[in-house]
Amino acid sequence: PLRSSFSSQNRKLAWSPIPPVRALRGETMLSAAHRPPSLPGSFVSGTCGQRNLQAASPTDRPAPHLRSVQRPFSTSNLLRSKASATDLEVEVAQSDLSTVLPLHEKLVCGVLDNGFRYCIFPNQKPEGRFYMNLEVHAGSVDEEDHQQGLAHFLEHSVFLGTEKYPSQQDMKKLFRRLGMAFNADANAFTDFRSTVYTFSAPTTGKASHVESAANLFGGGGIATGPVAGSQPEEEVSDEQEEEVEDENADNTQLVLDLLHQMTFKALIRQKDVDLERGAILSELRDRNSISQRIAMAYYKFKHSDTPLPDRFPIGLEEQVESFSSEDLFAFYDAHYHPSNMCLYVVGDVDTDSVVSSIEQIFGEEPKQPRLAAKSPDTREHADPREPMTWPQRGAVITHALDRKPDKRVEIVEHSQINEFGVSFCQKEGAQGTRTVGDLRESLIDSIVGMTLEFRVHELRVSSDDPLFNGVGWSYNSSPREGCSMNSFSVSCQHKNWRAALEIGLQEAARLAEYGVTQTELDQATTMLTNHYAQQAVQKDAMASSGWMKRIMASVQAGDQVLSPVHKSQVLKELAVGLNVEEVSARAKALFQPVTRFLLPDSKTTAFVTKPEGKPEGESEEDDFSEEELLKVIKKGLSNPLPPDTTDIPKELLSIETLKAIEEKLAPTVEAREADDTSQV
Repeated sequence: PLRSSFSSQNRKLAWSPIPPVRALRGETMLSAAHRPPSLPGSFVSGTCGQRNLQAASPTDRPAPHLRSVQRPFSTSNLLRSKASATDLEVEVAQSDLSTVLPLHEKLVCGVLDNGFRYCIFPNQKPEGRFYMNLEVHAGSVDEEDHQQGLAHFLEHSVFLGTEKYPSQQDMKKLFRRLGMAFNADANAFTDFRSTVYTFSAPTTGKASHVESAANLFGGGGIATGPVAGSQPEEEVSDEQEEEVEDENADNTQLVLDLLHQMTFKALIRQKDVDLERGAILSELRDRNSISQRIAMAYYKFKHSDTPLPDRFPIGLEEQVESFSSEDLFAFYDAHYHPSNMCLYVVGDVDTDSVVSSIEQIFGEEPKQPRLAAKSPDTREHADPREPMTWPQRGAVITHALDRKPDKRVEIVEHSQINEFGVSFCQKEGAQGTRTVGDLRESLIDSIVGMTLEFRVHELRVSSDDPLFNGVGWSYNSSPREGCSMNSFSVSCQHKNWRAALEIGLQEAARLAEYGVTQTELDQATTMLTNHYAQQAVQKDAMASSGWMKRIMASVQAGDQVLSPVHKSQVLKELAVGLNVEEVSARAKALFQPVTRFLLPDSKTTAFVTKPEGKPEGESEEDDFSEEELLKVIKKGLSNPLPPDTTDIPKELLSIETLKAIEEKLAPTVEAREADDTSQV
């Protein structure tokens, strides 16, 4: 769930002629959680690849010339409307930025009496297939000191047998029918604050191929890739496959029943725990890489005021070696209960039928946990249909946002790191996109980020050999870490670190000092306008997997789930009122964490990753040190030059000139020649 997340680090890939459109807050266009330049993308136990959610499909956009309406729209009226999205008129009063954004008209949400939440989104891309994710709001942060790795171990254990499917053979038979790979890490992942079971299957009938849904939806904590089956492999014969009753059964009911069995009726036998332990230990040892160590160093440096550095989902080897079925049952009984779960269903499904099945299968479970280790969430919901009003569940991660960091600079160097990178970060409170004002602020932030991208692009194309690999800025609000992160980063070849850092910081200081130009504002607004208008036109083209990512990300962050049409209409109205002064003031505020880095009261930190030793050709006097780094930072932030204010014309030729040229160059007949035979 993202807020203006973008970076121009292209890692030596071909640079596109026009920088990409920047994602708005709450979108999953690009990578989810900010990471330092040399830090790999995902850190979750389960499958690798995240909430990147990511690099998902492009999202929505604005268009400037929408007529102004003097009254705000009503969210409740929009929810009750039976008109199609294209027929809905979203009316935005510029003066009322507190207006609540409208929920996507196709999204059906609700809460059962026992607290079980669900979100259902019908979508026929592709036809005849659905995705179903069950999120349990319990992850590694919920573990006690002696339980590190228990949430991830439990994720594996629920795949080893349930009351209805007591053996691995029974489970495998059903998985094969549904076309799903059979191992926990192909169908689930464990994060800091949640464990998610991810399934994909044809709506009816037997699957024709195997698909791993967690590879689509895996989240971010500490990345561990899929493992081969740890239990002894048992071949499933064609005869055994045919034992499954009713080949034309509704697979949504089958998967709902399977999820219910796994999350409420798992057997978790000691013999299965002992057999599975080897696979988890192997996974843990495989993850002891430079990437993991950099991630750990980053979390210890940046989040030392939270439990996060001591709760990587993969756990501690010595504790994983000793977990028993009793330990797993204790965590299972304390955290796996209806009022600690949310189900997401996206695909070619009948909404009413799925709601009925959810009520039938999950509705009878008691709200209270089987082991009352913690009190469940009993707060009332303002509107069960509006996920952004749902109180947050799971562990609350508290950050000491007002505290100055104990250490300003952290340097990690290793022989396996192949480039220099520095990331300036300041933590802020988590933010959501719920109102017109939130969306407007996110729009302005996107314009600021795109302005930096324009300038970095010009620097790159004006040089045959740019001194930097990437200069990027991001502002991400991540429910995973429970905070927002304002980050500015520079990456380069080791030998160019001084020059590259100066170049990057000059651009940050220039943007903070002088803001954006009218040309840059017009260019960014036009690009965003065109992008989101196109997304509104293509509103029915997004695949179900993309909608699943977006809906989950929005609900987790407390953002409103908007339709592309609504978002485009609202952004059109908002774009009209933007001006250079306001956007420039926001740019100054957003880049202050970088420009004020050297001041005594700064709360910004710098995380540096670099290859071991000195760059080739440097003398002993040029050794990298924190003192030398601070000198370069000071130089880079000093005396920024104003931006180029060259106006780019909106049209290269006037209409009158173009018509005159057309008339002058009109085609004429130079000669005629007749064919005697055909008379042509």
